Amino acid sequence: MSGVRGPARGQENAPLSAALPEYLPSAASHLLLVLAIRDAGLAPEIAGPLGRLGQVRVRSQGEGAELVFLAQAAGPSRAPLQLLDQLLGGREEGGRLAAAVEIVETRLVPKAVGKALLAQDGPGPPAAAAAMLLPAHDLRIQAGAAFGSGSHPSTRLAITALEELARPGPLPSPVLDVGCGSGILSLVAARLGASEVLGIDVCAQSLAAAQLNRQQNRLQDRVTFSGQPLATIPRLFPLVVANLAISVLQRLLPEIVRHSAAGGHLIVSGCQGRQGERLRALVASRPVTPVAAFREDGWHALLLRHSPGS
Repeated sequence: MSGVRGPARGQENAPLSAALPEYLPSAASHLLLVLAIRDAGLAPEIAGPLGRLGQVRVRSQGEGAELVFLAQAAGPSRAPLQLLDQLLGGREEGGRLAAAVEIVETRLVPKAVGKALLAQDGPGPPAAAAAMLLPAHDLRIQAGAAFGSGSHPSTRLAITALEELARPGPLPSPVLDVGCGSGILSLVAARLGASEVLGIDVCAQSLAAAQLNRQQNRLQDRVTFSGQPLATIPRLFPLVVANLAISVLQRLLPEIVRHSAAGGHLIVSGCQGRQGERLRALVASRPVTPVAAFREDGWHALLLRHSPGS
């Protein structure tokens, strides 16, 4: 998380909307506000309007309350702060709410990955207030840019597909993550209920980053990373994930399908622009049936079902 941001000393009555840049930096996509409200009876007047912009949690603290607000802040980031300024009467002396509310914290939170998972680039734990609203199965990712931090569209699309597959219940096991990189998809699969996950990659540095991320998230008992070639793995998997460049995917797709159990699912991602057409042509020649397609910023991912009789 970024450092605390708020009005500078001597500018306590300055608009909150001036406390943040017009656009959030690329490393952050959520805005966290923590308010201390002296009179708990006033909390609904603030929680209601803010709740239309994001998540709000209020908990009692003696006669007062603590209000935590978390909102996705893609694009212009000032709207929640401008609204809060309006609610507090411009923070001028004599404002009915302003006298009862203290701005405890204004913070930028690192990018969310998928709908339910948070990847943290820093080593520190999330703020206790943020933990009230962030999902219990968040991930801590500490990886160099070469190995991925989960922010790339192809990774987000694969995670969206995993979440879609896990909507009825836990993911099936075991899961195979082909070209696991820093291990994000393997760790996400474990967080979504898979009891056994195998991530493979030919890059030793990527595997080292994956091992570190596995340790930080305490998933050693459910996730294994290996440099074993795909062709030498003897078992079948009810779920195979492959977030790969189209050239690599084209070469490995026959083996990927061969390692997929009949009736199982495959998630393929990593194709951009017209490569999406190549991807659809590649899977059309294999015994798989498209279940869902996902797109973001020109990137493509597919959720497939292995149906040998098709």
